Amino acid sequence: MKNKPNYKLFPFSFILAIFVFCYVSFLSNAATKSDNPQKPNTLMMLSSEGDAQMLSSIIVTANNRIIVIDGGWTYDTDKLVTTIKQYSDRVDYWLITHPHPDHMGALYEVLKTGAIDVGTILCALQSDVWYERYAPDIAGFVKEFKQLLFGRNVCYVKKQDVFVLDGLKIYVVNSIYDTNSDKVNNSSIVYKIISDSNSIIFLGDLAYEGGQRLLAESTPYLLSANIVQMAHHGQNGVDENVYAVISPKIALWPTPEWLWTNLNGVGSYKILVTREWMKRMGCVNYVTAYSDIKLEFD
Repeated sequence: MKNKPNYKLFPFSFILAIFVFCYVSFLSNAATKSDNPQKPNTLMMLSSEGDAQMLSSIIVTANNRIIVIDGGWTYDTDKLVTTIKQYSDRVDYWLITHPHPDHMGALYEVLKTGAIDVGTILCALQSDVWYERYAPDIAGFVKEFKQLLFGRNVCYVKKQDVFVLDGLKIYVVNSIYDTNSDKVNNSSIVYKIISDSNSIIFLGDLAYEGGQRLLAESTPYLLSANIVQMAHHGQNGVDENVYAVISPKIALWPTPEWLWTNLNGVGSYKILVTREWMKRMGCVNYVTAYSDIKLEFD
């Protein structure tokens, strides 16, 4: 007579096998996470191919998505595009602070030549009549740039707009200003990039009047950041009280050597004053005068 199978043991054996499989899988996943921590984000600020002031910054996310802030002169385009293509063939967000050619020239050139694919452009621009009246030296350039934007994905930003890329938040701190002085520089849009553990604030070329208005309209919490891009290349930008509220640990200076080492105070440049402010705050300075800047952050 054949023995009957013991069906009562089957459920227990099956459950035990599942438990062992799940436990081994858990240990394997835990080891993988430990051995391969998440790649950090990368922040770069490029030095110019020429000898003039400019701002060109790149953020590469953990998944090689790209944010560009300004970009520099037209002649800085090749270096910018070559650097980006080490990570990606596409710029996901291109942020423009204001339309001076040392900030917007590279994007102007990219849109003309198609040197790299551009996703969304963030900017805020005044009317053609405004530039013709207050900034005739760049009025034609801005008008041509606006024509290049036709048919593209453009967001004309305002205060409190938020965009998200790979967990990084792009926060628009202010709407475009129309001040009484230094009108184009003070029309700079301020962007704050926020990650899990850090924040970076880009002031563009914001000058004194714009800086005071920014303070009046913003809370200290909104302006505070670990890393600050020095306004107007570190001279004749916002006042010390703005940096005091930002309270940064790191200062990024998009500043050529001739300006950084202006030891004799030539002309109207006030960079030595600004350097003293940041020294009192205990900031670590990174300067494009001598090399490109590259930092990693979570």
